[in-house]
Amino acid sequence: MAGDRHDDPDRGVTPGPVCRAVWVRLILFAVFVVVAVVVAVVVGLPDVEALRVDIAAAGVAAPVLFYAVATLAPLPKNVLSALAGVLFGLVPGVALVMLAALLGAAGAFGLGRLLGRGAVERFTGGKGRPGR
Repeated sequence: MAGDRHDDPDRGVTPGPVCRAVWVRLILFAVFVVVAVVVAVVVGLPDVEALRVDIAAAGVAAPVLFYAVATLAPLPKNVLSALAGVLFGLVPGVALVMLAALLGAAGAFGLGRLLGRGAVERFTGGKGRPGR
């Protein structure tokens, strides 16, 4: 098409705000990865047996804390599931992960329903509610 910015070789193409946002996110992700690697190298990774001893010493608080981390942390859930198996054993780890996933999903559903109902009704004009 005439006047399209791709047709005019003399006209410079400047990146739009979407392109800049992608680059900013990519740079922030790269910085995060570098910081994580540096922290892992400097601090060191704990021994699995030492973690198991700490978990055994924590008693009932350990699964509760793990549940909180598994539910709230923005970490890949498959990594946390494998970690639960390593730290608590296969059967207790699977049970803990299933419970955390179930309660986390129910909590997220309840929160979304409580906090998002008004926004959805404004968006849909109140349509879609039972009995209307």
